[in-house]
Amino acid sequence: RVQEHAGQEAGRSYARQWVTLHAQVRGLELELSGLVKRRADVSSQGAAAAAAAGAMEAKAQRLEQQLLSHRTAHDAAADRRETLESKLGSLRQEAAAARQRQAQIASTAEALRKELA
Repeated sequence: RVQEHAGQEAGRSYARQWVTLHAQVRGLELELSGLVKRRADVSSQGAAAAAAAGAMEAKAQRLEQQLLSHRTAHDAAADRRETLESKLGSLRQEAAAARQRQAQIASTAEALRKELA
């Protein structure tokens, strides 16, 4: 009878240990599942951040291209302006020379009219 009681006590002790161990294993499984989910979330966030960084880099490159295009257009306009200003200066000099020749011709014509009168 004592032996039977000791066997039953050992069986209950084993059952308690098994339940405790099973609970610990289940707890570790749940913890592992949570860690796997967190790793997937972090990985997803990393992929989203990488995609956003790629989009920002592409936008920065587009803006740099636009800036380069604007600078090129600005430089071309500045060159054209310089050319036109140079031509304007030349035309002003030619106009001044023409006015001076006109004044000389008018003066000569006036002198001739006086002689002929």
